[in-house]
Amino acid sequence: MKKSFIISAFIFTVLFSCSIVAQQQGSDKYEQKAKKAFNVILTSLEHEVKGVVECTIYNAVLVKKYYPSADFSGIIDKLNEIAVEDPEPSMRVKAFLAAVYLNSSNIIDVIPDPDTFEHEYIYKQIAEQLRNKLLVSK
Repeated sequence: MKKSFIISAFIFTVLFSCSIVAQQQGSDKYEQKAKKAFNVILTSLEHEVKGVVECTIYNAVLVKKYYPSADFSGIIDKLNEIAVEDPEPSMRVKAFLAAVYLNSSNIIDVIPDPDTFEHEYIYKQIAEQLRNKLLVSK
């Protein structure tokens, strides 16, 4: 009985240790992929083709939706720069709404629509929730 308990405890310890090591290795891979994604987003926000920048703003919102605990400070800074300096008003508004969402996603909940190629719906969601939660006096 004592021998089987020791063997069981040993097996449990080995399995538990392997699980912890696998989780740590997985989190390192996640962090590496997240860093690559953030670098791609930052690079794409500086692209000379406006369509690339516009899609990247949308993708930054989606990344925040699915990875809310990540550090978006560099992306937010770039979005704020676009919101102030871009010559196109629609691009400035999209960058502004995305920056607001990245800064305060705890009060705004976007619902991505995988069946559409139009990205305006997500900015409408952000604007509507800002209006309903922050601008309406009760």
